[in-house]
Amino acid sequence: MNFLRPERRRVAYVTAAAAIAIAGAAITAGLNAAPATERLTGQQAQVRELEAQLISLDGEAGAIADAHSQAATRLQEARGAVAKNTRDLKLARKNRAKAIENLERRLVAIYQTKKPSIAEVVLGSSDINDTLDQLDLLRRAGEQDRDVLASVKGTRQQLANSRGALLRLRGEAADQERDAREKRQAMERLLAERREVLETARGALASAEAAQADRIAAAQAQGEEQIRERAEPVSNSAPEGSTSTSNTPDPPPSSSSSVSEHLARIAQCESGGNPRAISPSGLYRGKYQFSTDTWIAVGGSGDPAAASEAEQDRRAAILYSQRGAQPWPICGS
Repeated sequence: MNFLRPERRRVAYVTAAAAIAIAGAAITAGLNAAPATERLTGQQAQVRELEAQLISLDGEAGAIADAHSQAATRLQEARGAVAKNTRDLKLARKNRAKAIENLERRLVAIYQTKKPSIAEVVLGSSDINDTLDQLDLLRRAGEQDRDVLASVKGTRQQLANSRGALLRLRGEAADQERDAREKRQAMERLLAERREVLETARGALASAEAAQADRIAAAQAQGEEQIRERAEPVSNSAPEGSTSTSNTPDPPPSSSSSVSEHLARIAQCESGGNPRAISPSGLYRGKYQFSTDTWIAVGGSGDPAAASEAEQDRRAAILYSQRGAQPWPICGS
């Protein structure tokens, strides 16, 4: 049982009371903070785990983004090859049409011109060499027309054959690019979700850390308040006109002193003998500054400061018979 002391307390008691208050506040804060500290440690571990997951996902996202970039490049190259093939095939068709047109003009010219006799060729030529040159020129022109037509036809066929392969390549590149794009988008969504979870966890951790700091500060303030409270005199609720004194306690009684005399000195030291005295905190009440728990333990009920002085004397005597002056470590010494 602890009691608040009167105005003139001994220095030793104030020091001891301060130590007890600080220790009690520290124990209470420790007991109250233990579950909160465990939760805070768990939240810190969760934030670290989420950060590690996000770093790992960032690495995977980079690899997926590179794969998508490569697939997009291959698709662009395939599209370029198909476009070039289209242009080349169009040109080949145009050249073939032109070669056929030239051949058709030669054939028309040949069929429209009457075939000369040998005699006409010889008579129309200045010499035999000139005649032979004309015949050779006609032959080579015909062969050239056939070669051009065959070349143009072969080029067109080659371009047509390669076009199928290029179209298949473009389709495969498009499929790869689409798959890579979908993976990248899925990873970006996952990253966004993880970042949101991480930010939420960080916010909860910050709130928990702030709450813990507030609890520690409150515990410290409570300890300081108990120290100040124990250093202040009790409030005197005596009726107006009555006097209340606060004196340094007398030395312990001799063996011949009666219990009633000893209790009277204790009451004078604790409250100035005022049965309505209440400590600043309201925890210690009445003539002997009972706490509610101690008052009930000795058979009292209700508020000790509201009980009659005779009942307070009787309960104090019961407590004294059970424990002696120990409940009043300073005033009972």
